[in-house]
Parts: sequence; C-alpha cells; structure tokens
Amino acid sequence: MCDKSGYDDFMLKEIHEQPQTVIDTLKGRVLPDTGKLYISELTPLESSVSDIERILVLACGTSWHSGLLGKIFIEKYAQIPVEVQIASEYPNSDLTLNKDVLCMCVSQSGETTDTKNAMQTAKKLGGKIVAVCNVIGSSMAREADYAIYTYAGPEISIASTKAFMSQAVTFLLFALWLGEKRKTIDNNTVSAMLNELLNLPEKIRRVLKTEKTVKETADFYKNTGHFIYLGRHYNCPIAFEGALKLKETTYIHSEAYPSGELKHGPVAILDENFPVMIFVPAGKANDKIFSNLQEARARGSKVIAVMSEISRNDRPESDHQLYIPDCNEEVSPFLTVVVAQLFAYFTAKGLGKDVDKPRNLVKSVLAE
Repeated sequence: MCDKSGYDDFMLKEIHEQPQTVIDTLKGRVLPDTGKLYISELTPLESSVSDIERILVLACGTSWHSGLLGKIFIEKYAQIPVEVQIASEYPNSDLTLNKDVLCMCVSQSGETTDTKNAMQTAKKLGGKIVAVCNVIGSSMAREADYAIYTYAGPEISIASTKAFMSQAVTFLLFALWLGEKRKTIDNNTVSAMLNELLNLPEKIRRVLKTEKTVKETADFYKNTGHFIYLGRHYNCPIAFEGALKLKETTYIHSEAYPSGELKHGPVAILDENFPVMIFVPAGKANDKIFSNLQEARARGSKVIAVMSEISRNDRPESDHQLYIPDCNEEVSPFLTVVVAQLFAYFTAKGLGKDVDKPRNLVKSVLAE
C-alpha cells in the first residue's frame, strides 16, 4: 500500500526519496568492504565486452533523456560510440544490427509498448539486448538477454522523477563497469567516481533543503506562457528533462536546446515574455554557458541560472540563481535535475494543477 507519508503529493514525496533511490541503486553494486564495482546481472556479458563495436539505446520520454546522459558516460569511460534513438522511431529505421551491437532498452515499467516493440525489432536483427527497467519480472526483462534493475521502488506520480535518477545512476555504473572490463579507465578513476556516487545522497539532501527558494522562484514565473531550457554537455539532457517536467505538470509551453544551439535559431523567439532556465554548474564549459546567458539577457529574457555554490560570488547576469553543492562535473546532472523537478512541481502547484495526474497522460504507455 503506497501512501504520501505526509507529503501533499506523490511527486513531491518521490522527489524527496531520491537520496534513498541512489543508495538502493548502488546497494550490492559498490561493495562496502572493498569499494569496488560489481554488477551481478552483467557477469554473463563479461566475456564478450571486448567484441562490442557500438551501443544503441532505445527509450521514450524521460527514459530517453537518461539514455542521452548515459551516452555521455559510456563514451567517456568505455570509449564506445553510442547512438540514442527514440524507441517509437526505431522500427521504421533502416539501420542494421549484429551480435557486436549492444542494444540497451530503457523503460521504468518494463512494459512500454514503443520500447518493447523496438527491443523486439533489435533482437530480430541480431543485437544483444540489455533491458534497463525498474520492475522485476517485467516482460522486457524476461525477453532481453540481460536485465539491469534500477531499484527505484514504486513510482506513483505520472511525472517521473526518482525513476530518472535511478536510470541515470545505473548508466554511470554501467559505463564504469564497461570501462573497467575493457581497460579504458584505471582503478583510480573508478574509485573516484564511485566515491562521488556514495556522497551523492547527502548532496541531493542539500538541494532539497533549498526548496523554499525554488518555490519562491517558481511563484515568480508561474504565469508565463513559455519557457526555454538550455544546458551543455552533461547538463544538456537535464535541459530536455526539465522542459518535459514543466510541460507535463503545468501545461506551459516549454522546450529545450543544447545551449550552443541558441544562436542557430532559438534566439529569435526570446523576448521579455520568454524566460530561460540555464544550467551552469562549475566545469570546463562555464565560459561558453555564461556567454549564452548574456545572449538571452540581451534579448530581454529573464534568466534563472542553476549554479554551483562555488560560483555564488561570480555575480552572473541572471535574474534568479538556484544553487547546487560543489561537485565533480560528471555528477552535476544528478543535482541539477532535482532543481528542475522541484521547479516544475512548485510551478504546477502554484497554478493549481493536479501534479500526480496531469491531463491526457498515463504512467505506462501501453498503446502506440
């Protein structure tokens, strides 16, 4: 029996459950006695990791966004090219697969019709199939060659939050595991990243403590008719996920772009009625991101900057600043996404929307 445990809505409860979600996703995979990485579900795959030529990720919606982040992790640590396709489009494509292509099919429920159909198509073409899902014994997990469970626990709100978190953590663990087996990263790199993940729950809790500021910011923008989200590299998928959360829960027109794309068209729609949320955590892309921020401001747009605490004194030219704890750049999307989730939640609540059951949406899409 699921209850709200004192929260007003399941969505807010599930946002607050994300520190535990990370702990549960790591449990049994980061060995406490040695600090080493172990993914038991993938043991049968170990003997053939050197044969993997490329990886294809198939997913829809929020799971597609976790796949975009997974692509970055896998290409960085395992040095294997990754293609991320929207599952509903895959059966119509002319791409070929073979046994040296690893196909990762991502679905919270393990029953998403579009993703399941894409998985079956990939399997017929000869690809090895890894299902990444939250529900043990789901049809996708049964039909795949391998299954990695994300252990997010029951997610009741239609707008997914903690399922994204668990999928993203799973992708990072998989990337580290694959890099370790292929010897594309050293033990020190693996240990350092696992340590970052072990410290992640406490950093998420610190983000959750800023929800009053996030709510005040959401109240300021709740009556806007449009929103644009911008991010680079690790935070580009978070821009897409943030825009999706806002449109799902508030019905506000929102869209997302890699921030470098701003001048390639989207800047034309910016004005004083088109606010921007831009993700600018500390990292190597900072200078370029601040340039995008200034570009938006020059067009009259109000800007919300989601920043690292270390940048607090940089005085960026933004109207509002929301902060995440200082962290390794690779870990920043696990924190910025919580800010985006809270912003969508409080904007929807301010508008009087049913955040757990947005209109026209269902939890698992079971029909094409």
